[in-house]
Amino acid sequence: MSQAAAVLNEPDLSKDFASKAEQLKEKINEDWWSLSEKRFADFISDQQKAVQLIDMALQERVIPKRMGTEGTNNLERADIERGA
Repeated sequence: MSQAAAVLNEPDLSKDFASKAEQLKEKINEDWWSLSEKRFADFISDQQKAVQLIDMALQERVIPKRMGTEGTNNLERADIERGA
C-alpha cells in the first residue's frame, strides 16, 4: 500500500502505510515467535501442535502485555490473575 500511495504521489499516505506495516511486523515478531520452538506459532504443523503454539504465544506474550504483567514470571502472573 505504501508503494501504491507513492506511485499515486501521496507521500504522507505512503509514510503512514509504511509506518503501520512496520508496527504490524514488530507485533507479529513479538507476539507470535515461540522461543521454545524457535519458530512462529503458525498453522504449518498439525492441529494439536498449532493449538499448543498459539496457547503458548498467548500465555507468554499477548496476555501479559494486555494485563500489564510483562516481565513477571508465571507464578506472579497467576497471583495477579487471581487478584492475590
